[in-house]
Amino acid sequence: TATHMPLSNRYAILEGKNSRILVFGFIFHLTNPSSKVAVLEPKVVVHEEWFRKVLLETACDAILVMAHMGTDDEAINDILY
Repeated sequence: TATHMPLSNRYAILEGKNSRILVFGFIFHLTNPSSKVAVLEPKVVVHEEWFRKVLLETACDAILVMAHMGTDDEAINDILY
């Protein structure tokens, strides 16, 4: 929590024979799962500099968003827009 460093990769690039897919994963509104980990809301993540930079600078054929939430969750709109 204090370092604000991610526990793993923030995104992945899947490379196929003829394509590149940029992959992001988001989870639902998880509140303080641990005192050692901070989970950010999607509406916060999509405005972070690293996220916008990856979208602008990564050449890809498609973007895949894996979201651990229902399609009716308001956070989906934060991710899509």
